[in-house]
Amino acid sequence: MIKLHRITLCILCLVASAIVNLPVTFSQNITEPVIKEASGKILSVNILDSTVVARFSSDETGESYNDVMLSVDSDTLITSQDSSLAISDLKPESKVVIVYETNSDGQNTAKSIMVR
Repeated sequence: MIKLHRITLCILCLVASAIVNLPVTFSQNITEPVIKEASGKILSVNILDSTVVARFSSDETGESYNDVMLSVDSDTLITSQDSSLAISDLKPESKVVIVYETNSDGQNTAKSIMVR
C-alpha cells in the first residue's frame, strides 16, 4: 500500500513538473497597423485636438469621396515645397498628400502631410 502511494506521488510529481515546463501561449488577435497614402484636400483643422479632417477620392473617377479624421502628433511631418510647417499652417481647401496609419481600433494617425 505504501509502495502504491509512493508510485502515485512520483507520477504526480512528474506530471506537475511537465506542466510547469510547458510553454505558455496566448491566442491573441493582434493586427498590425495599416499604412495608407491618399491625396485630397483639407476640410477642417482643429488645433486644440490636433486633428485634421481630409476628403479623399475613393474611386478612380473622383466622383466618390471619403472624409477621414486624422490625428496629428509630434511625429507627424508636415511640409510644403521643402519647408516644414505646423498644424496651424494647414488651411481648409489646401490640396494635400497624406500618409497615415490606421490602427486596429480604426483610429487614423497622420505620418506625413505634404501640402501641394
